Amino acid sequence: MQINGIVTINDDLKSSFWRNNTLDPAVAQKLLEIATKFFDELGLEGAELEDVTFTGSLANYNWTNYSDVDLHLLVDFSKVDDNTELVREFFNAKTSLWNKTRF
Repeated sequence: MQINGIVTINDDLKSSFWRNNTLDPAVAQKLLEIATKFFDELGLEGAELEDVTFTGSLANYNWTNYSDVDLHLLVDFSKVDDNTELVREFFNAKTSLWNKTRF
């Protein structure tokens, strides 16, 4: 169903990602591998990847055939450097570069 031609609301989660309303284990593993590889390539000493969350339209019922994967890596920036704003900018720049070189 579309609302005002903008938002699609589906009756089911995207079947290539979900099985019985649970993220397919193979998909979950691949997403975790991608997130871990990205984080490891940053080469940050003292920082650890605290969690990875899968968000966005593919994580709910408003997916379309044009939806992309949204992964959020949770990191305590203060463990990287006291200048957390600089660390945030570093992560944003690395994310942008990663997306441009891989897609």
